[in-house]
Formats: sequence, C-alpha cells, structure tokens
Amino acid sequence: RLTNIDFLVVDEVYKLDVNLNDDRTLILNMAYQVLAHKSKKYILLAPFISGVSNIDRLEKKPLFVCSEFSPVINQEIIIDVVDDKHRFFECQKLLTGKLKGKKTLVYFPSPSEINKYINEYINLENDKIEMTDDALDFIDWASKEIHEEWSVIKALKKGYVVHHGQLSPGIRDYLLSLFNNQNSGFDHLLCTSTLLEGVNTIAENIIIVKARKIAMNRGGINFLPFDYYNLIGRTGRLGLYIKGYAYYLKSKNDQDYDIKDASMTISFELTENTKDIDIQLNKANNHPEVIQYLSSINISIDEYNTKIGSPIRFETFKSIHNNFENQKNKLYISLGNNNRYEIVQNLNNLIAANNSDKQRFSYVNSVLSARNKNIKSIIENIRTYDKTTPIDNMVSTIMKIKNGYLEHKLYTRAKIISFFMEKESAPSDLMDNFNHLILKPIEEMYYLNSSAKKMLKSLGIYDSDIDKIINIIGDDYKDMNELKSRLIELKTHYYHSLSFISKFIINTLM
Repeated sequence: RLTNIDFLVVDEVYKLDVNLNDDRTLILNMAYQVLAHKSKKYILLAPFISGVSNIDRLEKKPLFVCSEFSPVINQEIIIDVVDDKHRFFECQKLLTGKLKGKKTLVYFPSPSEINKYINEYINLENDKIEMTDDALDFIDWASKEIHEEWSVIKALKKGYVVHHGQLSPGIRDYLLSLFNNQNSGFDHLLCTSTLLEGVNTIAENIIIVKARKIAMNRGGINFLPFDYYNLIGRTGRLGLYIKGYAYYLKSKNDQDYDIKDASMTISFELTENTKDIDIQLNKANNHPEVIQYLSSINISIDEYNTKIGSPIRFETFKSIHNNFENQKNKLYISLGNNNRYEIVQNLNNLIAANNSDKQRFSYVNSVLSARNKNIKSIIENIRTYDKTTPIDNMVSTIMKIKNGYLEHKLYTRAKIISFFMEKESAPSDLMDNFNHLILKPIEEMYYLNSSAKKMLKSLGIYDSDIDKIINIIGDDYKDMNELKSRLIELKTHYYHSLSFISKFIINTLM
C-alpha cells in the first residue's frame, strides 16, 4: 500500500464532476481524496475547464491555472450527409480517398456501429495490406481464442484497427500499438468513446461519424460541446502533425458546435456534501433520512460502510433492498432448484441492472459455467441452442459480460444480496448455492481473492497464462514494481509457453 506520494498527477479531472446518476464518480472522488491526502505535491489536468466551484472546500486547495494555449492547430471540416447510411458511405469515401495512408481516428457511437461498418464496407474492400509477422500471429491467436469470423480480424486484414471498451486490456494495447507505429501500415483506427476517456493516440485526422454516444439506432445522447472539442483535440501531435483535421459528418438534424461553448465549470463531488460523500467520510448524521432508513431495516451505519462501501450510491442500495424485499421468494425458489439461468434472471431483477434481455441471462450462465475457457469455446456451447445470432453479436455480448458486467456490476451487487440473505438468516443450503453458483465462479475468474494474480491480470496478461507465470515467479511480490522486476528477470523460464497477447505485454516491459 502507498503511504506517501511525492508527486501525484491526475489527468482528465473533469471525471470528478458531480454526477449523482453515476456510481463511478463517487469511487473516483474517494480515490482522489485518499491519494491527494498522501501526496506532498499534485497537479490536476483537464481540457476546457474554465473553473472549479468551491475549490476552497478541498482539503488541499490547488491553484487554478487556465490557458488557451495549444501546441497544435485543429481545423474542423463539415461534410453534409443525408442519413445514417450516407454517413458510412462518406466515411469510407474519405478513408479510401484523401485520407488513405494517413493516420486517422474514426469515431462511432458504439461497438455495434463499428461491427456494422466493418461488415458492410471494410470487409468488401479489395485492398489488402502486407501483414507483419506479429499481426499474422495475432490473427492466428485471435481466430483460435475468439473466432475467425470476428469483425476485428476482418478489419485487421484490410489494414484497419479497432479500439473500444469491450476488448480486454491486452488486446486493446496491442491493437493501439499497431496504429501508433508510424510504419505499421495500419493507419485507420475505428473507435468509440474510449477516445473521450483519454486514450493516447498519434493521429493527424479524425472522422466523427456521428456526434453522439450509444448506438445510432437507439437515438443515443448528443455530444456536449465539451465532448465534441475534446474529440477534435485528439488530432495533431507536436513534432509529427502540427495541424490536426476533424471531419464532422453532419445531417440537418445534427447539432452545431462552437468552441466558445466547450469550456465549463466543474464541481468535485467531494466539495458538495452529497449524502454519498458524507457517508464515506463518516458524516452520515448530516442526513437523518439515511440513518432512519438503515435503522428501519436493522443495518447500522458501520455495517453499511463495511459491507457496502463506495461501489454504489445510497439510492442504488435502497432500490436493491426494496427489490429484494419484494422479489426474494423468486430468487429463493431458483436457488432451491439449482437453476443458474433462473438465478441470474431473478438476480438481474433484484440488482436494478435495467436489462431484461433473456439472451443476456443465458450468456451469463454460459460464461459462468465455462469459467476460464476461451470465448470461442463459449460460442460453440451457445451455438447448440442459438444458431441465428451473428458471430459479432455473440462476441460482443460475451466480451461485455467478461470484461465488465460480471466483475463490476453483477458481483458487486450480488454481494449486497448475499448480505441481505445473511441478515435475514436465509436457509444455509440457499446461501451455499448462491455462493457456489454465482459468487465463487466470479471470484475465481477475476482472482478477487488473490492480489498476486489480480496484478498480472491488470497488466493485461491473458487469463490462461496467469498460473503459468505464477508457478515460475511466485506470488509473494508486494507491488507492481517488484512484479515487473520478476517478470523481466525470469522471462526465459516462462515466456515460451505464453499466448500471443501475454508475450506482447511482457515485451512492453523490457
């Protein structure tokens, strides 16, 4: 554990802005509180911030400095489009025309739009690039590990790289390295809002296919001016591209943007005395309704902080508890039947996941049953009862489940359900089934009870390689620096047996 930090840098600090609908904002604010307290000096960075409200309330007041200086120039170019289909046509026209061979980011609202674009346009291209040996090795590995019909492989064969949040960290890092390599021949990167999250790229151009978040066919959420110009700012690079170009594919119904509207004032949730922040800072007494509600369900504030903590907000906790009280009998029946599909379905209704997709329940069941088997094996199993869903849709759903939903949503909230069951002394056989069918498989898949294995996974090491490495380097390293030192020192003893992605991650440490 860190005890003292000499110099702390927090980038993209606008993510600390108050958003009571986002559990992650609470977690980020609490992380900032802890790290800033341990830091002798720190600097906070963000684009287009005109001020920070209530900055005096921070424990360590930072000096605010605002500058409009930019080392590169960004130029906007608007291209009129008729509809969403025309957007794809104009995008492909740019990529195969004036932007061919030029480092270009292509922003889509969602991974599903990227898949659609690849299958309807890129996969029909006649041009192929000369593949490097490592790119061929990646394609061979991904064909066996994920699926040979995966859109990411189709795009790569045509010289396009894909980057979005559904991909595992190691795969994302490898694909981004291809794009950032000036001589790789992979000059076009198809991406989603991961760019807004601060992914570091080297690009001269960006095409904004649609200035929205979430899939185009569901309407989505329009960009704020801040989002729009944050994306445009991803082009240009000092020493490489002194000027960056942004192509906005705009229909008559799309929003106009003006850079003067991009700047905004933010307010850290830490300074706003929200009930969630006060609960975490042992000031719950400032909110009598919190104490009253917890007392009514026989939970102390100490129990709440110990068992619930900061992963979710208090209002989310209340919603889960109310759902549990109203629907727990259905969960208990499914637990008594040892039917994991029904358990997942009932659990989903309890944890306020806002997703009633029946396909998702069966996929979650398949992933949990498969444990650490690869995605292709899971697809082969699903194919026994689902022969119509396109491969890309299957891969996308499985990746969302494996790379986010299970660990960060289902497990966190399932632990709360387990706590409720414990509080009301639910039958021990039902508790055992809940642990055996839901909690334990997730703990094993994500190494939640092994910090040593979890650190390897966070580096991007592929799951199938983690035990191989642990068997050689041991599991008694104390921090990431010691882990990296052992990986380098003992490389020759384990490297030959690793998968492609794990070898790539190890080589980046050298």
